[in-house]
Amino acid sequence: MDNSRVLILNVNPAEATMGSLHPEAAINRMRRKMDLEGASLARKKSGGMLRAFFGSTSLSPARSGMLLTLRVLFGAFMVYFGYMSLEGSVILAVASGLFGLLLVAGFLTRFSMIACALTFGILSGMAFEAGQMPETTLLIAVMSIGMAFIGPGRYSADALLRRRIFRSIRRYETRKLMERRFSYRAYQYSHLF
Repeated sequence: MDNSRVLILNVNPAEATMGSLHPEAAINRMRRKMDLEGASLARKKSGGMLRAFFGSTSLSPARSGMLLTLRVLFGAFMVYFGYMSLEGSVILAVASGLFGLLLVAGFLTRFSMIACALTFGILSGMAFEAGQMPETTLLIAVMSIGMAFIGPGRYSADALLRRRIFRSIRRYETRKLMERRFSYRAYQYSHLF
C-alpha cells in the first residue's frame, strides 16, 4: 500500500479557528466575491441588450457634457420650432414639442429619436408632394437619426434607468450564486473561491 499520498490533518480542539474568531471577515469577503461574480454574469447576460436599448450611457464626463449640451440645444430648437408652427400644422407642433421635451430629458432617447425621424421624414415627404421645400423638418429628421445613433450620454434619464435595471439584475444574479453556493451543487462553483 502506497502511503506517500496520505495527508494527515492535526486538529487541536482547544484552539478556535480563524473563521470562528472573526466570522464576519469571511462572510464579507465571500459576499464581495459573489457580488463581483454576479456583476460579471449580469454584464454577460444583459449588458449588450441594455447598451442596445438605452445607447451609450457610460461615456466619459467630458463627452457626456458635450452630449448634454447638444441634446438640450437641439431639444430646445425643436420645442421652439413646435411653438412657432402652432399656427400652421398642429401635428407638426405637437410632435416637435413632445420629441423636444423627451430629448432634453434624455428619456428613451433612441426610441423617441427614431420615432421623431420617421414622423418628420413622413411630414417632409408630404411637403415634397405638395411642391414645398421643407428644410427645417428635413433637418430635424436627419439630426434625429444622428441623435438616435449617438445616444443620451451619462447625464440623462436613460442612464438612471439603465443603472437601476442593471443593479436589479446584478442583485438577482448574486442572490442566485449565493443560493447555489450553499447547496449540494456547490462543487460546480468551487472556482469562485
